[in-house]
Amino acid sequence: MFRKYIIKKLTLIIMSLLFSFSSLYGQEKKNIIIYGINFPPLSAPELSGYGLLPQAVSESLKEKNYNIKYKFLPMARLISNLKNEKIKIAFINKLEVDTDKYYMKILHNSKVVFFYKKSKFPKKLNFSDLSEVAKYRLGVVRGAPTIDSFKKAGIIIELATDETNNFKNLQAERVDLVSTVDSFGWYTLKKIKENLKDFAVTNLTFDTDTVIAISKSTSDGIQIFKDISEGYETIKRNGKLIRIFETYFGKGNVPINSIP
Repeated sequence: MFRKYIIKKLTLIIMSLLFSFSSLYGQEKKNIIIYGINFPPLSAPELSGYGLLPQAVSESLKEKNYNIKYKFLPMARLISNLKNEKIKIAFINKLEVDTDKYYMKILHNSKVVFFYKKSKFPKKLNFSDLSEVAKYRLGVVRGAPTIDSFKKAGIIIELATDETNNFKNLQAERVDLVSTVDSFGWYTLKKIKENLKDFAVTNLTFDTDTVIAISKSTSDGIQIFKDISEGYETIKRNGKLIRIFETYFGKGNVPINSIP
C-alpha cells in the first residue's frame, strides 16, 4: 500500500516536471535588435555588456522571453534610419524621437554642457544664452541633435567623428569649447588619460534625456515597451539599476539625478 502511494507520488512529480520543461522550451523567444551609437559609458560595442543602457535593458528583460541583439551605427545614420522607421528599437536622445511613431522610455537623465580648458580660460566661463557662445569655436560630434540650434545661434562649429577626437581637438586648442553630454564628457577625458582637474564646464546647460524608442508600427511594440518599462522600474526598486550605474561611473560617482 505504502509502496503504491510512493510510486504514485513520484509519477505525479515527474509528470509535473516534464510539463514544466515542455512549457518552458515550447515558448518561442522573441528576437529583437536594439540599435545604439558608440557613446560610452551609456553604450559602446567594446564595453562589457555593451554599456550601461544595454546592460540595464538586458537586466530589465531577464525574466521575459527575449533574445536581444545589440548593433551600433554612427550617430547621423542612426538618426536618419530612425526618422525613416528603418530601425524599430534604438537608444537615442529624446529630442530625436517622433512620439507619433515611437513609444519612449527614459533610461538616463542627462544634460548637454560646454567643456573648456582652464589653462586657456583661467577665469570661469559663464553664458546667459547661446548668443554668447557664438564668439568661440565649438567642437561637436557629427550628427549631434544640438547642431541645428548652434547654427541658428551663429556658432562656428568644428565637427568631429567621435567624442575622443572632439576632446583631442579641445586639448590641442583647435576648438575653444566642446559640447557633449556631461557624463560622457568626463568619461571620455578619463578614457584618454587627461587630468580631469584641467577642465571645467560652463553654467549653460540643456536637458537631453537618453531614451529607448520602440516603433509603434511593430505588432508587438506596445508589449516590448511595457516589458522594458516594468522591468526597468523593478530593477530600480530592487537596487540592481544603481549597481549597474556604479559599474560604469564608480561607487559614489554616479552623477546626481542621472537615474530617472
